[in-house]
Amino acid sequence: MISNCGHDERGRYSGGKAGDQSGTEWYIRSWYNHNWKCVIRFPANVREQLALNAEKAAKNNLIGYDQNERLSYYNHLKASNWDASKITIACEADCSAGVSANIIAAGYKLGIPALKNFSKSNTTSTLRAACKAVGATILTDSKYLTSDAYLLRGDLILKDGSHVCTNITNGSKASASTPTPTPKPSTSTQSKPSGNSLVKLGQQHAINFTGHTIAVDGLVGKETNKMKARVLQRAINLDYKKGIAEDGAFGRKSKAALGSHYVKKGERQYMVTAAEILMYLNGIDPNGVECPGKYGNGLVRASKQKFGDDGLKITASEFLKLI
Repeated sequence: MISNCGHDERGRYSGGKAGDQSGTEWYIRSWYNHNWKCVIRFPANVREQLALNAEKAAKNNLIGYDQNERLSYYNHLKASNWDASKITIACEADCSAGVSANIIAAGYKLGIPALKNFSKSNTTSTLRAACKAVGATILTDSKYLTSDAYLLRGDLILKDGSHVCTNITNGSKASASTPTPTPKPSTSTQSKPSGNSLVKLGQQHAINFTGHTIAVDGLVGKETNKMKARVLQRAINLDYKKGIAEDGAFGRKSKAALGSHYVKKGERQYMVTAAEILMYLNGIDPNGVECPGKYGNGLVRASKQKFGDDGLKITASEFLKLI
């Protein structure tokens, strides 16, 4: 099931009466195929906040749809202590403004500065990049886009330039098959003002990718170094089906599984995801993380910075240097 904000009471996009006049301006409905382009996945605690407010907004008929008044939902959500069920004045959103407001609300509920500062004015054309910049993982495998089976509660489903909605139920195959399980990280570590901000992003992406929890503190210590190895072990298993232990000890079996594998510009695979996360954990910005990742210009620049070459390829020996 999804929380969907898509049109006003006349089936149009602006000019309607404030509030949900039809019960279907912002409402809960079954998942549908809209030629979706990606799923945006935040950590579990953020996802739950997104799902809660998406449900509350859908059930509050004082919240409707109008692109001309799209920010009034944000204004009333802020005035209602970031709880959509407590809005008592008729207001409007559109799909992206509603999602953006709910992301900001999650920031205030959880004490996460990056989400507090998220732009309320994002559109479906800017939302993917904006979410990547604050630590969300972008999922583009077809299994996430063609049914709800692999979706988690609180996932955002996006067709760039067209529409976004919030998934509010766990899919039948999500817990067993998703490559990015996201256990709840400590909010105290997220808001702690210490460490390198890029490393913090890498730590959160590593949690998302491996399912193993560490402190999100921006400090590269023993546990973060072990996490680097886990990230690479996870990618090797996803791409090459090697079945190696994802234990953070990159020994003989892990090195044999890595072999001479490499990634190069233009390729899309989980080893690219690993490279992006490992760059963050080394304090270098690859311009976001996708799952599976596509080797683009951001990773080229990061690789140039790290290895001093043309950045078009990351070899097995360079992967070992990253961990």
